[in-house]
Amino acid sequence: MKINNVFIIDGAGRQNGYTKKQIEYLKKITVCENIVTFELFKEKFHFCDGCNYCEENEKCKHRDLDLFFSEFENADLIVFASPLYNGTFSAPLKALIDRFQFYY
Repeated sequence: MKINNVFIIDGAGRQNGYTKKQIEYLKKITVCENIVTFELFKEKFHFCDGCNYCEENEKCKHRDLDLFFSEFENADLIVFASPLYNGTFSAPLKALIDRFQFYY
C-alpha cells in the first residue's frame, strides 16, 4: 500500500521538546505526497459538552473541527504524537479524542 497522505496530530506544547523533534524527524524520513500536521496547542476548538447532538445527527454541533475530520478521514496514515503527562496524553489531545464521539 502506498502512503499518499500522512496526518500528524501534534499534542505537544513545547516548541523545542522531544515530541516536536520526533515529528520533524518523521517528516524528514517519510516519503509521501502530503504531510499535514495539526498542532493542538495552536488550535482553538470547543470541548465536548455531552449534549448528545451527535447521537442523532452523526456529527458534532460545533463545526470548528470540520477541516480536521476531513483530513483525518482522508489520511492513509495517522500519527498521534504527545508527551506523557502523569502517564497519559496531553490535555488538548484528550479533549480532541472526546470530540470523536460521533464516530461511535
